[in-house]
Amino acid sequence: MGAGGGDSGVPDAGPGPDDGGVPDAGPPGMPTVTPIPEFDSEIFRQWAALVELTDGRVFVAGGLIVRGPPGGGPGRTTGREEIELFDVAKRSYREVAPLNEGRARASAVLLPDGKVLITGGTGGPPGETGMRRASAELFDPATNETTLLPEAMNTARAGHGSWLLSSGVHAGKVLIAGGATTNAPELYDPATGTFTLLGATNAPSDAAGIAVLLDDQQVLFIGATNEFDTKLEQSYFRYDPATGVFDELGLFTMAARSRYTMTNLHDGRVLIAGGYTDDLGGLASLDVFDPSDNSLGPTGQTLGGARYSQSAAVLPSGRVALFSGFSMPGVDGALSTVAIWDPSDGTVEDAAGEVSVGRSNSQALALSSGVIFVIGGQVTIGGGNTAIVPNVDIISE
Repeated sequence: MGAGGGDSGVPDAGPGPDDGGVPDAGPPGMPTVTPIPEFDSEIFRQWAALVELTDGRVFVAGGLIVRGPPGGGPGRTTGREEIELFDVAKRSYREVAPLNEGRARASAVLLPDGKVLITGGTGGPPGETGMRRASAELFDPATNETTLLPEAMNTARAGHGSWLLSSGVHAGKVLIAGGATTNAPELYDPATGTFTLLGATNAPSDAAGIAVLLDDQQVLFIGATNEFDTKLEQSYFRYDPATGVFDELGLFTMAARSRYTMTNLHDGRVLIAGGYTDDLGGLASLDVFDPSDNSLGPTGQTLGGARYSQSAAVLPSGRVALFSGFSMPGVDGALSTVAIWDPSDGTVEDAAGEVSVGRSNSQALALSSGVIFVIGGQVTIGGGNTAIVPNVDIISE
């Protein structure tokens, strides 16, 4: 158990009588960044899996850890097992029974019965570099326990995506795609607990890629990267739920990049922000994909400064918050600001306040309460050394 204690006995952190201390939106103005030291646990995470449960709590599982072999020796990166549940309204959290297998860069999705499906990720024995996993687990918030599924995925994955489909030929099933060395998307059926290869031949492959679920239940992939987040394929794909197949939509009209973010906008478009290229370093670009005509191009605005390895999510107003990340390669320390892009007028300004610690590779999740929950990440501490952190910040309007 970390410093936040359990689900009771933690004082309310703010003045709001009805929101557990989360600042009210108030009059129109810039969003506010609020560090939440009550949430800083003893579990240091990077690339954890996040899901909002049906009761509003945030499920956080796994993440990257460096472990040495038994008896000592050089440490290797692998996956954590710990699970924590965060109650933003009460400013409290608790650690529950862990994953059965350590996982970093796993994917998690909320199922109709309120359980969480956790798939893939990287993990392995102490002292060995984590390898992609094909196994999957189910977390039950009624018991706070996680069960390893008897049947694994058909393909080992890490850095992939998983989405519950609510329409189309595979409605009610979970689409799992990306994060593998082959283009092998598959489906999980919650009714049977089984995984089936989708059989789509024209689908994104390789290790990571970034994807979002569109309003019409189509899944958009912008490129695909290898496991080192380099050499982005200059193409984009979309899964069509009506047909159950993937279409390759075209080539990039923007510079090939990695370490960027993709965020769903309220008008159905998708914002692609920042990123990194081997030739140019950090980017300040803002591009938009429009599913109405499959167009992908620049907005005409920039972030005002390069930003990559950030996290991002959309606020209730429709504005996009881009959290921390790096500005330039080779510079110690990450940005401590949160850039706010307003799609209504194209302006970019910094949110009020700064993050608890500037970091890269954190995870951000927009909650139904209207706030953005940001956890973990990696800090650069000088001389090329890095450290993983447990910090939590909240962004609110």
